[in-house]
Amino acid sequence: MTENEAPSRAERAITGIENALATLAALALGAMLLVMVAEVVMRYILSAPLGWTVGFVQDYLMVAVFFLGLSYSYRTGAHVTIDFVYRRQGPRGRLAMALIGDVLSFALFALVFAAGVATTAHAWTLGEIPAPGGGALSWPVWTSHVFVPLGCGVLLLRLAATIAAHRSGPARADLEAGT
Repeated sequence: MTENEAPSRAERAITGIENALATLAALALGAMLLVMVAEVVMRYILSAPLGWTVGFVQDYLMVAVFFLGLSYSYRTGAHVTIDFVYRRQGPRGRLAMALIGDVLSFALFALVFAAGVATTAHAWTLGEIPAPGGGALSWPVWTSHVFVPLGCGVLLLRLAATIAAHRSGPARADLEAGT
């Protein structure tokens, strides 16, 4: 982005939401560490395991870390990429590969988003709570499912903005200029 190109209001909003969700993901990661250390201390030093920690970590904290950090990871390039072929392409090939990758990612995460919304809505509508003895925590099930559509929804906004930028932004201008 050049100095003359100010981020749009939508771009700033998406970035702000991504940063907030990334902060929540980092807090969930820290909480995961603290909860597991507490469980180890309680289980192996005091011989009094807490019992709820594994369910809390797997149903809430791990899901939050992954899904709430998705869009931030994409925006900052913190995700895993294999760019062996990409680096060897010219501007037109790179633009095409980036656009195809973003469109395919959008399609995949749109499906995950839709499934997450359906699952969360179903659990909410039924007031689903694990049966006694069926789970370590008897919290409403939707409270763990909601991280999926939340994280995927923000990622879809980011992907849509990126696809629009590919079609009309600096990458397109560079391509048209022949650089």
